[in-house]
Amino acid sequence: MNAERVEELIGALDRGELRVAEPDGNDWRVNPEAQEAILEYFRLRQLEPQEVGPFEYHDKIPLKHHYDKLGVRVVPPAVARYGAFLSPGVVMMSRPVRGLSSSKTAHSSARARSSRKACVSERAPCSGRTCR
Repeated sequence: MNAERVEELIGALDRGELRVAEPDGNDWRVNPEAQEAILEYFRLRQLEPQEVGPFEYHDKIPLKHHYDKLGVRVVPPAVARYGAFLSPGVVMMSRPVRGLSSSKTAHSSARARSSRKACVSERAPCSGRTCR
């Protein structure tokens, strides 16, 4: 797959026009071209420093920008990479760091982890709505 096609597919994923996997009855159907594009995107890109406020990242995939235009709320220090589609109205939150969170937050985090395990065992991605 050439670099131009990879960029085209990653852009389509970013805009939500393409999905890597879609429900197909009781199973999931993988889009092999999108899957290959993601893997190739990592191969094509070089590690680059990226600064966002006081945070510095060293990664191959650029960070997403213009959350206000996307209708997405981002609670610091949450981030998303280019290529990840975010639906309007989504609230992005990062997970608390273990050892630095209160016991109540740690308990909520443990409950969330156990919910995600249930989603994985049901072979469905965790949407946050169906896991609770």
